[in-house]
Amino acid sequence: MTTNDLWVPYHRPRADARLRLICLPYACGSASMFHSWPEALPADVEVCGVQLPGRETRLQEPPVRKMDQLVPMLTDALRPWLDLPFAIFGHSMGALVGFEMMRELRRRGEQQPIHLFASGCHAPQYPDPAVVYDLPDDDFLGYLHSIGGLSDVMAGNKELIALMLPMMRADSEVTETYTWQPAAPFDCPITAFAGLEDPMTTHVEVEGWREHTTNRFGLAYFPGDHWFLQSARDEVLQAIVKNLNK
Repeated sequence: MTTNDLWVPYHRPRADARLRLICLPYACGSASMFHSWPEALPADVEVCGVQLPGRETRLQEPPVRKMDQLVPMLTDALRPWLDLPFAIFGHSMGALVGFEMMRELRRRGEQQPIHLFASGCHAPQYPDPAVVYDLPDDDFLGYLHSIGGLSDVMAGNKELIALMLPMMRADSEVTETYTWQPAAPFDCPITAFAGLEDPMTTHVEVEGWREHTTNRFGLAYFPGDHWFLQSARDEVLQAIVKNLNK
């Protein structure tokens, strides 16, 4: 497996692809969450689900703990996938990572995406509502469980928890220590997605993504809480396709 394959391990090329959809997972998420997306998207959209260090196929690698370390690594690794027009989709942590990747591409004078889909995430100018990454294990895991980020089955598996805990803490640290710095807005459209019952974002915080584009801004709500990406998957994919066709 090449270095690039490590970052996009489940990639399935499409001969007629007109664009690529770079998909960035939420904290503690992995590339496999996007594995079924190609079947629900048009044949000319190629899905690239990103695998960050420290999980699944990269479990033996140390996870990255800071946004300013993760973004340059990610941008370098994804360069071969940006030879077609591309859009970025990110959920929760993935939205912030995608936003900062766009800034990194702009600093380098490289191609920008045609669309940013910021899903389940407050706009970057708003700080993370909770700082838990350095709590004692029981408190940290209790918080993840309370927001639905840790299933009952996983919470009861001590061996699995011990294996995954460094990655879970690292992902939390990436977002909770992230500091937004003002910069010029982008000229590509931005669409924000949110769950109607998501306790982790407010309307004002989601609406705040509007400030980061001089182009079209859209806001769509879906039934569900912070994990609406799973419960309303088909509706989310339909919204992505609709916006890519505008």
